[in-house]
Order: sequence, then structure tokens, then C-alpha cells
Amino acid sequence: MPLFLLPAFLLRWRVLDPMLTATEGSILAVCAAMRLGWTVNLSGGFHHASFNQGGGFCVYPDISLAVHYLRTRLGVRRVMVVDLDAHQGNGH
Repeated sequence: MPLFLLPAFLLRWRVLDPMLTATEGSILAVCAAMRLGWTVNLSGGFHHASFNQGGGFCVYPDISLAVHYLRTRLGVRRVMVVDLDAHQGNGH
């Protein structure tokens, strides 16, 4: 079923809000990684989205936002993203 046929409140509640929460989890994971040395966010990994647009089923660019957060808020200069998906993401 195409998502644009859903009422806006339902789309927000069942699709967009959970993805936004997962994106927040990615940012929290990079903060924890700075303290602990490494972390994993199993709900994130929207690797089809780039910083300025979504792609595939990925609405929010959690990886790009997490890298941006590291650089702008925490002063990190170099970041390594390890994508273990079975295919290549087009956002990175």
C-alpha cells in the first residue's frame, strides 16, 4: 500500500515518528561511543538518505545527522561509518 494514501496523522504516528526516534537513537549512540569507545544502534542505519534528501524507505538521514552532530557539537574531525547491510547504501 503506498504511504501517500494514508491519512497524515496515521503516517506521522506509525511511520515518521518511529523513524525520527531511531534517528535520535543514532545521535545518542555517537554520544555514547565518545564515552565508551564504541556503540551500536540496531534501529538506525537509514543509509539511503543523504543529508539533503531521503531515499528508498529512508526519510531521515540518521547517519549524516550523527556525523554532522559529531563534527559541529563535539569537534570530531574524522568519522568512520561501517555499513554492514547486504547492499551498498546510496546516501553515503
